[in-house]
Amino acid sequence: MFKGENKNINISVSKNSPVNASLSLDGYKHSMVQIIALTIALKMKTVIVNPPIVSDTYVFIAIINELGGTAKIYNKRLFIDASTICNANIPFFLGNLCPR
Repeated sequence: MFKGENKNINISVSKNSPVNASLSLDGYKHSMVQIIALTIALKMKTVIVNPPIVSDTYVFIAIINELGGTAKIYNKRLFIDASTICNANIPFFLGNLCPR
């Protein structure tokens, strides 16, 4: 678990082989947008345990589903399958809901 104040932490993930890893982050509510974007870029299945239940999370779930992927929250887990994303056009109304 990463602990500390105002520390920048760089996380790099390569897709050379299947990954079965776990990462714990405290206070990651504001990092959720970047974490979800990373899962989309990896184009693989990801499970995020105990995601923050904030509007940004639901906006990205809607965007992933609209683009052809699958995302849902079930039993305190966010399941994302970005391997099936086949569209890069985010609908205007969903794009306007994204944080700026």
